[in-house]
Order: sequence, then C-alpha cells, then structure tokens
Amino acid sequence: MGTQIPERVKYISIQFTDLHGELRSIEYTRNAFEEIKSRGARFDGSSLGFATVQESDLILVPDASTFQRFPWNPQVGRVFATISHPNEKPFQADPRRILMRVGDSLRAEGFRSFLGPELEFYLLREGGVIDNATYASMEPQDKGASFRRTLVDYAQALGVNVELHHHEAGSGQQEIELAKNVEPVIQADNIQSCKLAADVLAAQQGVDVQFMPKIEKTLPGNGMHCHISLIDKDSNEPVLFDRQDVSQIGRMFIAGLLEHARGMSAILTPSVNSYKRLIPGYEAPVHICWGRHNRSAMIRIPSPMGTGVSHTIEYRSIDAQTNPYLCFALLLAAGLDGIKRGLTPSAAVEENVYDLPVEERQSRGIARLPVNLKEAIDVMQEDAFIRDVLGAQVFKAFVNNLRKQWKAYATAVDDPETAEITKWEREKYGIA
Repeated sequence: MGTQIPERVKYISIQFTDLHGELRSIEYTRNAFEEIKSRGARFDGSSLGFATVQESDLILVPDASTFQRFPWNPQVGRVFATISHPNEKPFQADPRRILMRVGDSLRAEGFRSFLGPELEFYLLREGGVIDNATYASMEPQDKGASFRRTLVDYAQALGVNVELHHHEAGSGQQEIELAKNVEPVIQADNIQSCKLAADVLAAQQGVDVQFMPKIEKTLPGNGMHCHISLIDKDSNEPVLFDRQDVSQIGRMFIAGLLEHARGMSAILTPSVNSYKRLIPGYEAPVHICWGRHNRSAMIRIPSPMGTGVSHTIEYRSIDAQTNPYLCFALLLAAGLDGIKRGLTPSAAVEENVYDLPVEERQSRGIARLPVNLKEAIDVMQEDAFIRDVLGAQVFKAFVNNLRKQWKAYATAVDDPETAEITKWEREKYGIA
C-alpha cells in the first residue's frame, strides 16, 4: 500500500463486505497497520460464513486507492479490502472479487461499464416519519434537507461523487443519486460508504434512517434504481445506444437482463420485506419488461436531454438491502450473457403495464417477478447462470441463509402471504 497516511490519523478501519451485504471492519492502530499493510490482515472467515471452522483463516488485503478519513472523526482512516487465502491465492467467495471477475469478463469482450444507483430511505423520529412532505418539497415542509446536505458532505469526503438529492414521494422519504460515470467496484464501495455515513449521521442527529424496502403498507417503498451504461473499452464510445435509439448491442444487453430477472431476484431483492415493495399500485416494478420512459416497466430507457439520445438503461426492481457487489456482478453478467448469445428482447412496452389485461401480458410474453422470497429462492436455486456467476460456495451459502430467513418468518407469523408489515420484519430489519 503506497498511500501516505496523514499524521493526524491514529487508526485505520479495514473494511469489507460479508456475503449478505453488511459492511464489516477490523480497526488497526496506525503503527500496527504500517506493519501489516503490505502483507494483509488476518481475520476469522468462519465467523462471517466465508469459510469452514477448520479453514477459517483469511487475509484482508488493503486497497490503497480507497483510503479516506472519516469526516465525522478525522483521526480514523479507512480502506476497503479484498480477501485472499494465507498463501495469497485470491478468495473466490469475496463479493468484491466476484464483481472484479465480471469486470474482467466485460473487458475481455471489449467493454467497460459504469453504474449510477439512486438510494432511497426514510427518516424516522420516535417511530414516525419526520415530515408530511412529498416529491421535491422544499423547506420548511421538507425536514430532511439538512440531513441530506450533511450526508452528501460526508459522502463526498469519503470520495463518493454525488449528483443530487431531494425529498421523495413518501412522507419522510429521501433520495440521493450517485454519479452515473463510476466503474462498478468503486460504485459498490460508494454505496457502502453512503449507508455507513447515513447511519453515523442518524445517530448524531437522533433520528432513525431506514433503507428497509417497505416500512409501511400505505407508504411508497425504498428502491435502489440503477443506471447502467456500457462503452467500447478502446474508443470509449457508448455501445448501448446509437444515434437513433437503443443499439443492437443494447437490445441484446436488455434481453439478457430480462432473461435472468427472475433468477437474480433473490440477490437483488433479498429479504422477506423486499417483496412487499414489489406490488401493483406503486412505482415499484412487478412485471418483467422494458420500455422507453415507462416507469411501470422493470427496465426503463430514461428520456434523453435535449435532442440527444439516452446513454443509460435503468433497472428498477433493486432495493438497498442487496449486496451491491453481487448485485452489480449479476446485472453486468446477465447483460453480457445477452450480448454473447445474441438474445433478442421482447417488444418494448409503452403502456402502463399494470393496466394491461392478464391475457395480453401473457400473449406479449410479459412474466412476473417472484411474489415472495420463497419463490425467489426456488427460482434462483434452479438457475445455473446465477450459480456460475457467484460460484458454488457463495450460491450455496446464499440459498441456505435465505431459506432460514423465510422459515423464521413463516414460523413467526400467522399468514406469510400478508401484505402487512409484520412485527417480525420490523424487528429483523431495524424498526423498533
């Protein structure tokens, strides 16, 4: 690690993400970090489900390019890490490495990718939303504006490029949008940084920040829409669109996303609560289709600015409980699979999909996303593509963990199919 650590920094947090998306940290004193930064830091992988007890020793390898100081405590710095075996062989179940592998596959086919997520969350105080404002409200009705500004300041101090923020449609609901020209591994790091900063800031201000997909049945859900762009790695020219519309490569990329949408759901929307957001009547997508400017479609082509053409496609079913590294890996691998196999997408849907009769949706080949976590797990378990992208170890661990989650939920509630937000969900996902 070649980065010079500022004199004021006394501690270094080595950060990594477990299989299920939770950011973890082992913090070293400055002097100790100087000794281990080149060879890596040992940790117990079995405690986080990464490895067996008999082969538990794993190594965190700091990524020098990610060093930043915590803006809320400048005496502490942080670096993200990749995970290796003690013999320096890469640990294949590391979520960050899985995304790196997919990036390598894209480059081998002549492409580079960029991603731009939109993070939605609620601010609560004493169990209730902090205001009754709505989309793009201003102060004083918007009581989250100061929180968002400070969150953006924190995020930018951690190296995150934020484009904008605003109040969302739900009472107390917020959104920050990250820049759309950031490469996948860095952007996944950025999501983790933003969520950490939001939690720290919430504790400082005496509020509760909730990324939970559906906090109340009657309130809009929290999603994490993601904008995807692809360029030729040599010319740097966009390849998903040509001068007129979606390009042939773009159509194949979309077709890959559509084909694997059901199988990816258990990773992109990985909680019981996720599927209570994915219901008709709100902007959250339910049906697997694509369209131009159509917010009822799972994949949307945003309207271009001026007389130009779009450069991104927007995947809309994701929520922030996903592991961002695995989420991005699957999105990009699915799109690349569509390109390599020359897939053709179904016709674009420009109508409100919710208003289409069932028979018409069926005749147009518009399938539905899984209705609950159990169905999503069942579909994923039969999908060899998902297993190949994640690797057998991660795939098995994820399926087992999600089945335990569904079983615990189904055992604790009277009706597992209820659309109500249950006490079990509130306790599991953080609302007291």
